[in-house]
Amino acid sequence: ELSQHPQALSLGDGWWEFAETVLKREKSHIRKHAAMWYLKAIPKLSGLNKARVLQRIEDAGFEQNGATAIDNHSPRFALGLDGKTSYVSVKSYRYDGRYPITVEAIVKVDQPPETTGVICGTYDDAGLGLLKDGLWEFAIRSRSGGYRHSQSSKPATLSQWTHVAGVYDMSQSYLCVDGKIQPSAQPVPGGHKASRIPMQLGINPGRIPVDF
Repeated sequence: ELSQHPQALSLGDGWWEFAETVLKREKSHIRKHAAMWYLKAIPKLSGLNKARVLQRIEDAGFEQNGATAIDNHSPRFALGLDGKTSYVSVKSYRYDGRYPITVEAIVKVDQPPETTGVICGTYDDAGLGLLKDGLWEFAIRSRSGGYRHSQSSKPATLSQWTHVAGVYDMSQSYLCVDGKIQPSAQPVPGGHKASRIPMQLGINPGRIPVDF
């Protein structure tokens, strides 16, 4: 489980440190994002480290009912993307692989996929998405080893909110589903090869749309 993996704590610390570099109006949101990772790390913490994390969760504005809401994956608002008339294209962002990255989303799949659908990325080069057999996948394009695919062990459950996260730590990629690291971590020899396609949310260019 992610709560038993040291990456949860380091991801929380990374987001918290990042929050200190942004404008005040953005700080609260990013601290809450850090708190989501801290909540997963708590079961394996003790002593001063646990006290530090609990204080940060409190500083982020989370109470017990807030933590429960996160664990149940019940967002009050969500984007409805059909991949045809509604999607997001981020033309100004291009991940070049020079730093670690976590791509995560809380997603609900409305219907069985007819083909591969992308949650975030440029899926034919890299990204987080859903395969036509219903498995979640995080794909990284290696400079020297082709595509590296980390997949879930079970298909997505329809009409249920699910937390999926793809992590690339500069040496390997792995996928987490509802806080559980999937047994499909992949080495990325040579590092990530950047895509020429703009970052997409909710659409896989040239493929049949998938509703999220």
